[in-house]
Amino acid sequence: MDTPIEMSNITRMPDNERLDKIARAYGRVIEKYVPGRYAGGVTVFISEEGPIKLVTDPTFGWGRVAAEVKIIKVPGNHITCITTHVKVLAEHLRHCIEAVEV
Repeated sequence: MDTPIEMSNITRMPDNERLDKIARAYGRVIEKYVPGRYAGGVTVFISEEGPIKLVTDPTFGWGRVAAEVKIIKVPGNHITCITTHVKVLAEHLRHCIEAVEV
């Protein structure tokens, strides 16, 4: 495991080594993270071309965290849903924001 001292030298590493070290550290954080329960609702945007077919949980895991989960499918894949199809995503986001009760 990398210590804070080892990570402090990260800016002097070659790009590929630095990115590999960051990816490994990120992976360890993700593996150990246990989210708390959220009493509110969440909206999850899922790209239509993503690995949806492989997922058996209709909430994509968010049901374990949030009391209410709304799934909105958007066109494209993980990248094109925020580039090529960003107007569709923006319209969904606008509706979500307008629906929020303050």
